Amino acid sequence: MASSNRLEKELGGLSPGKNTKELLEEYYLEKIETGLKTAAAGGVVVFVCVCNVWMNEDLKDGFYIEKEQTGGGKRNIALNAEIGSVTINDLLIEVDEIQLSDDEMKKQLEAIGNALPEKIAGENENLEHVVYPLNLINTWEDTPVSIFWSSSNYGILREDGSFGDDEILQEGMEVILTAMLSYGEIQMEKEFSVKVFPLEKSKEEKLKEELIGLVEVQKEATKTENNLVLPQMIHQTPIVWKQEKTGSVLVAAGFSIMAVLLILWGKDRDIHEKYEERKRLLLLEYSEFVSKLLLLLTSGMSMRSVFIHLGREYQKARKAGGNRKYVYEELLIVVRKMENGMSEEEAYDYFAKKCDLICYKKLAAIIIQNVKRGTDGLKESLSTETKNAFEERKQTARKLGEEAGTKLLFPMIMMMGIVLIIIVIPAYFSFGGM
Repeated sequence: MASSNRLEKELGGLSPGKNTKELLEEYYLEKIETGLKTAAAGGVVVFVCVCNVWMNEDLKDGFYIEKEQTGGGKRNIALNAEIGSVTINDLLIEVDEIQLSDDEMKKQLEAIGNALPEKIAGENENLEHVVYPLNLINTWEDTPVSIFWSSSNYGILREDGSFGDDEILQEGMEVILTAMLSYGEIQMEKEFSVKVFPLEKSKEEKLKEELIGLVEVQKEATKTENNLVLPQMIHQTPIVWKQEKTGSVLVAAGFSIMAVLLILWGKDRDIHEKYEERKRLLLLEYSEFVSKLLLLLTSGMSMRSVFIHLGREYQKARKAGGNRKYVYEELLIVVRKMENGMSEEEAYDYFAKKCDLICYKKLAAIIIQNVKRGTDGLKESLSTETKNAFEERKQTARKLGEEAGTKLLFPMIMMMGIVLIIIVIPAYFSFGGM
């Protein structure tokens, strides 16, 4: 448990400005309330469990157990028995369901047998006209009755209700199904006459078969010709042939959408990679930029004049074909803002935010601090920052070299694999030819 002092300190830190004593008091009250609620909920659960055990207790009045109704099945009950000074624990007693008398069993089997035709018909209207497989069940719901089936013609109708491999005549074929119903030792046999017919084909299926036949005739008639002439009429009705194009259209549409999404994703990724490259270049340009600031300040120029001078020099270099440098691009914007009336402090802060790197923010803080206090100590601060910048550039260059080496590792492994293949395969065949 945490001490009161520590709790008071932590609560005060989480809720600054509030009275820590009151916070601690509220915490303890809430804690007590939560504990009481939890205890009450636990009591309710315990009460429900006790009631459930009492209501569902199998042992009645200490000497009898109620059986399940017929069809309820058996159940095992663990009891303890005390005989004098001896206690027998975990005695497992199997309690059977209520058994029917022989006459009751026969009556139930008879009732089930009479209800079977409707039950096993499945998708068929009745057993006099069967065109779909039958639903030959093996048990009757909510009873221990078992049902075993046999067929007089397994080639037409199997014992599981499915059709056999023999051809079914159009006028139908009669099959005798025999059901053996068993209830304990009592058995009863029931026979059902089933008439099986071949499944009638739909109009579309019949037309399709006829059309395929006509196409086969045309194929045979034009097997030596350049073109297959499709039939134009069937049952004196014209045939209009069309080619399905939906699949190719959907595929093309899918690829088009995918291409658009990939392009959009690629553009976003490209912008992100360019921005990361800009940051990397800004980082590499930092040491040179700071050293120029220090050099020009040492010559007696003010920081404002230094920025203006660097901007002009960069513009001249660009006109002469020099490379673009992000740090001087941002510097030019800052120079324009100062010329338009922005204060130096705001301008340097804006410059750091636009560069968006810690080193530039640190540089801006040094400059702004010395602008407020005067130029005393600015050169020393910049000199120290220049040394740190060149050291960081060395570490950055080393890191970039390691990354480049890692990128080259996979191509090198591939080249080594190709070389091994070039060497090993000829050697393998040369040994195989010996």
